[in-house]
Amino acid sequence: MGFPKSELTQMFRAVDAVEELRGAGIAFIGDRQCSVLRDSMHSSRLQTFVILYEMEDDTEYEAAQQGTRPRRILSELAQLGFNCGAAGLTGFVAVASTGATPFTVGASTPVMYLSTAAFIATSIQCGNSMWRTGAEIWNPAHLEALDSSEWYTNTSTALDAISLLGVGAASTSAIRTVLLVRKASGRPIMEILRGMSRAERKRLAQEVARLEVPGISNKKLKVLMRMGAHARIYRNYELVPALRLKLLDGLAASLSFGSSLLGGNVGTLAIYLYQEE
Repeated sequence: MGFPKSELTQMFRAVDAVEELRGAGIAFIGDRQCSVLRDSMHSSRLQTFVILYEMEDDTEYEAAQQGTRPRRILSELAQLGFNCGAAGLTGFVAVASTGATPFTVGASTPVMYLSTAAFIATSIQCGNSMWRTGAEIWNPAHLEALDSSEWYTNTSTALDAISLLGVGAASTSAIRTVLLVRKASGRPIMEILRGMSRAERKRLAQEVARLEVPGISNKKLKVLMRMGAHARIYRNYELVPALRLKLLDGLAASLSFGSSLLGGNVGTLAIYLYQEE
């Protein structure tokens, strides 16, 4: 499978944005062949690979071919809503969170690059969905010809892989944030969105600091907080908007996943991790 060079570069960056996967090799299995897109250079010095596996099941494709045109148009419209909704939400979160997030909950700069790559991929998918919807209505024969072309299917698969990696990062970050905030307060998330008490915000600051510096003692933690290396307490006017943005980011990830599911790529494209023992 010949992935476009630009999509390969984005895919490599997306994998390297996840600290545990940085330097991992990337392989593709599909079209009755196996190809190594990048050799393993993982820090563990073990052969570590992210494997993109395309399942060879034509059942769904044949069923789609037999479907009526109105059904295919509705499918394209649904993907348009998912892709453009995800792109819009992701873009809004990126702009709104610039310099305004009081804590990252373990997120790092590479993860931000991964989110950016996923946003670009989803935005391209949004534009592609707009074009596909118009083509399905006015020129379905041309769309069927394009769907059978190798370069188009390869590009679509690469974009979807980048989006799915971004979905994993955003979902993990959102879930980690919710669990951490609930641990500090013990209250439902909808109540937390109305504000946290001073004791809860102080407890949350300590939990975040321990997450960012694993194994730190209470004594060292107090020293770092006195030095200003970590916040001693979060303010509600910073905390609540940041939490809302995290939840919106998780919603955008759900929309991206829904688009992949509707388009059949979740069913036909699986991502595996392999590391020799």
